[in-house]
Amino acid sequence: MLKFFLGVVAVMFKEANFKKLIEAIFSSEFNVVRVHVVPSRSLLVSSFSGVFIRELVLVNCSQLKKFNVFFRVSPLGVFKDGSVVFLWNRVMKGKASLVRIFSGRKYFMVFSGLASVCREFLNCIIGYGELRWNDVRFFISEIEVSNYKIPSDKPAVKLDGASYVKVAFRTPVLIADVFEDRVRYLPDPGYLFSRNVKEVFNLSNEEYVRLLNMFSAVLQETHNVWNTVRKVDCLFRDHIVSGLVGYVKYFVDWDFLKKHEGLKEILENVLTHAELSGVGLNREYGFGYVTIRTE
Repeated sequence: MLKFFLGVVAVMFKEANFKKLIEAIFSSEFNVVRVHVVPSRSLLVSSFSGVFIRELVLVNCSQLKKFNVFFRVSPLGVFKDGSVVFLWNRVMKGKASLVRIFSGRKYFMVFSGLASVCREFLNCIIGYGELRWNDVRFFISEIEVSNYKIPSDKPAVKLDGASYVKVAFRTPVLIADVFEDRVRYLPDPGYLFSRNVKEVFNLSNEEYVRLLNMFSAVLQETHNVWNTVRKVDCLFRDHIVSGLVGYVKYFVDWDFLKKHEGLKEILENVLTHAELSGVGLNREYGFGYVTIRTE
C-alpha cells in the first residue's frame, strides 16, 4: 500500500459495502484503486503483464474505451515476504520469461486516473464481482480506494526537512525525452519527471523547460547512481524494450530551493503525481511504477 494515503477505504467484497465504496471517491479528483483477485485457473502471460491487465480491464469494462483520457494500470502484483512484487516478463540472452499465474493464489492490480474514470471502472467491476479472461475467472476478494487532489496545497509527498529524495523504480522505467516520445537512459530529474510536470501544470514550452531545469538544479543525483540503477530488457507485446530498474537518490539543494518562492510546493505536487501515476512512457501499461520517500 502506498505510504502517503490521504484517505483510504478498504472493504471486503460484500454487497452492503458497495455504496460506501463508490461514495468514497466523489470527494477527490484523482483516485488509486487496488483490486485483489483470485484466478479460477492457471495461465501463462507471454507479454508484459501490464498489457495483459489493461486488456483484462477493457474486455470486462468496455465502456472505458469511450474515455479519451489517461488511465493507468499496474502489472500483476503479489505480496511476497511482506513486500510488493510486480510480475513482468524479463528478456535475458534473447529469451523472454513468461509470467505464470496460479489458480487460487491472491494477486492484485492497481488502476488509477481521474475520479470520473475510476468511478466508471468501479461501477463496472462491482456489477459482476469478477473479471473474465476467456475461460478464466478472476474473483474479486477486496478493493482499496485512495483519494487525492492534484495539484494541492497539501500534497502527499512533503520535502519538509528532507536531505534527499529516494525514487525506487518498481517496474521498468522508460524515461521520456522532454518533447518527444523517445526513451532517455539518464535519470536526470528533469527528464524523469517531465511527463508529470506537463500533466500537472499548463505551461508554455519555455516555462516548461525552465521548470525542468530548475528541478535538475534542486534535485541532484548521487555520484554512484549507476551502481543503484541498471538497464533491463522486457517483452512488450511482440518486441523488446529497454528500461531502468533499481533506485536513485537525489540530494535536495535547499539553498537553491529557498531562493525560488513556491518551487518547493510545485516540486512536492509533481513528486506526488509521480508516485500516483508513474513516470516516463507507457505508464498506461504498467511501466514507470515508482515509490518515493523523503529522508
